[in-house]
Amino acid sequence: MVAPFRTMHNFVCNLAEDRHVPFIIVPFHEKQMPTDYVVQQTLIQDFNVQLQEHAPCTVGILLDRGLRCQIKLLDNFSCKVAVFFVGGVDDREALALATRMSANPNVNITMLRIKYSTNDHKGIKIIESQLDDLLVIHSLKNKHDFVMVGKKSGATQFEQEMMEWVKYPELGAIGDLLASPDFCDKKMSVLALQHCKKRALDD
Repeated sequence: MVAPFRTMHNFVCNLAEDRHVPFIIVPFHEKQMPTDYVVQQTLIQDFNVQLQEHAPCTVGILLDRGLRCQIKLLDNFSCKVAVFFVGGVDDREALALATRMSANPNVNITMLRIKYSTNDHKGIKIIESQLDDLLVIHSLKNKHDFVMVGKKSGATQFEQEMMEWVKYPELGAIGDLLASPDFCDKKMSVLALQHCKKRALDD
């Protein structure tokens, strides 16, 4: 399929609807490219944003930093995956994907359940301030190969406080922080998921 960037999202959305595609993954636009590719990166970013807005299914934006997984054979590897869960439909999409991945015995899943509460619950990290949020996020550093997060966590106060510094809103507040070149020395891949926006509006 060949289409101009300006209308490419329409072609992809129509194809996804016709084929009943449940999930689309597209690459994050920013790569280590020469300056001549800046225009192309902008076009890809615009396409990703439009796809999130109009897709009839879940959309994942993948920041691919390569696999650090210990791979010996294609059928014998180990991979450490982390998934954030605060709440909201986007986080539930990330959790659902992590659940399916956990069926592979070579994939180790760690769920970071962030709960905004003053009550202590065993096994749940209690967040009391924005600083705590950042500490939890940075706790992933150099411990995982791949992390998944919902674009919108459902924690409106946290997102409102963070969005002022967000460079790539299509990744969400937490996804944007994970995508920072200073985070994990560019060694951890990130997948930011958005639940079907069209379906959410219909519901």
